[in-house]
Amino acid sequence: MSTLRAIVVGSGWGAHSARALAADARVTLAALVGRRSERTTALASELGVTVEASIDDAIAAHRPQLVVLAVSEHSHEALAIRALDADCHVLCAHPVAARAPDVLRIARAALRAGKLARTDYTFRLRPELDALRAHDGRGALLRVAIDAPGRWLPIVLDTAVVIAGPVVRLTGNRSYPNRLAQRVAHVPQAFPPAALLEHRSGAVTSIVTFPHSWPAVPVHVRTSWEGGRVEALLPTGGARRMALGRSGAVEERDLVSASCAPGDPSSHGLSMQAVARAFVDEILGAGRRLATLDEEAHLRAVWDGLWRASREWIALEDPDIS
Repeated sequence: MSTLRAIVVGSGWGAHSARALAADARVTLAALVGRRSERTTALASELGVTVEASIDDAIAAHRPQLVVLAVSEHSHEALAIRALDADCHVLCAHPVAARAPDVLRIARAALRAGKLARTDYTFRLRPELDALRAHDGRGALLRVAIDAPGRWLPIVLDTAVVIAGPVVRLTGNRSYPNRLAQRVAHVPQAFPPAALLEHRSGAVTSIVTFPHSWPAVPVHVRTSWEGGRVEALLPTGGARRMALGRSGAVEERDLVSASCAPGDPSSHGLSMQAVARAFVDEILGAGRRLATLDEEAHLRAVWDGLWRASREWIALEDPDIS
């Protein structure tokens, strides 16, 4: 069987995909695309590939069938369309583009080319997520509650949609102490909003973000069903079900065992490598489907709406709390 020729654009987050593809017997990693920085040249030396200055140079020299893009949402659209027009499948890091219409233009280009275009929400491959969303005789899904580092908000929104379905209404709360107003205005992405999402299914998700954290801090997710509750730590912290038994006692059962310590930073890179391998599976007609760009466009719309949303506060004048 001939191997898929691949190139990777970007050597930061893209390094995880590059290493996974270089180690995959079904793939020939042909080149990295970058500005020949020390990081890029070191990765290319490690993997035994060349560095090309542009995606056009890489396509002309290596005629890839698979392109991984991990640069910036402001650059991805043009790069993705160039790769699709060159008859390549495209795996694009999230955020794919700054706005939903930009994402949909890439999706349409993929449809015209008859190629796969996917993005890299790593939680989708985790068994913990399957445990959180599986019905398993628990009745209707009622609520989803998520506590997460603010920097994880895009992947957390994807997690909420995978569990509870598309979002039809939302509200966001960006309030922080007044003394932080200047800092919040200067770096708004560092102070993400809390969110309340209403899904088409009727379930509601609450998301509480904490602005500052180490990268390895896990995401805590709880799904409440008519018949019990499931709690999980993502990406690799396991999942546990709790329910009231007929005797009135709480019954607990482990659904997924933790695969590493919750604070292990290597879990993120390993998860991204799993996504790259899953994309090869999908190209070859096997394995699980990754997030489509139609789904990413919905998440971009939710993301934009969340930052635009405001919450009405009701003032209580002289409340009687005696």
